[in-house]
Amino acid sequence: MANLPQKFNSEVVNTLTSNGIAAGILLNYGLTVLAESLQKIPSLSLFSSLILARLLGILVKNITGVPKFFQPKITFSQKRILRLSIILLGLRLSLPQVFAFGPIGLGIVLATLVSTFIFTCSFGRELGVN
Repeated sequence: MANLPQKFNSEVVNTLTSNGIAAGILLNYGLTVLAESLQKIPSLSLFSSLILARLLGILVKNITGVPKFFQPKITFSQKRILRLSIILLGLRLSLPQVFAFGPIGLGIVLATLVSTFIFTCSFGRELGVN
């Protein structure tokens, strides 16, 4: 049993590094840190760091281009991490705030997120939107 966490950790590390997902996450993290720093500039403070990060990503892609190596990793971040971030942003909750609710509050938040996701996906299918 004591080997389970070590085995789990090595499997997670192998998955992240073999797929290169870690590189894409680090690239996105770097843009996020830069966006957070830019947001502290008075003239840019009216924009959220999320908007600034998206604009930085657009600028990087259009000015310097993104190596093909990063494409699947960026796609992973867009499909998984960005969607979760937007959901939490829509709720105006950060991860520490979600954990501060405790188990019952966390269950309510998860139930709300899952039911909203299911409703949105089925409604989108009805409209023919992916």
